[in-house]
Amino acid sequence: MGGASPLVRETGARGADVTDPHSSPPPAGVRSDIENATPPITARSRAEFATFLEGLELVEPGIVSCARWRTDPGTTAPVVAQFGAVARKP
Repeated sequence: MGGASPLVRETGARGADVTDPHSSPPPAGVRSDIENATPPITARSRAEFATFLEGLELVEPGIVSCARWRTDPGTTAPVVAQFGAVARKP
C-alpha cells in the first residue's frame, strides 16, 4: 500500500475525481460471507483504506461509511461495512 495507485498518478488527468469504495471489517455475523467470497474480499480499516488515497485531495465528507456519503440534511444513514471516498488528483 502507500499512496494513490500508479494508474491514477501516471494517467489520471489533473483535477480528475477518483471514487473508491472498499470493504471494512464486517460485523461478526457476516464475516464468513466475506471470508468465503469469490473473488476474495479483503476488508481493511479506515486507516488502511486511507493509504490508497495518499497524494490525492479528499472531497468532503472524506472517508465515511458509503451509506453516509453526502446524505440529505437532517438524516442519519446507518453505518455499513464499506468505506467510500471521492478524491481529486491535484
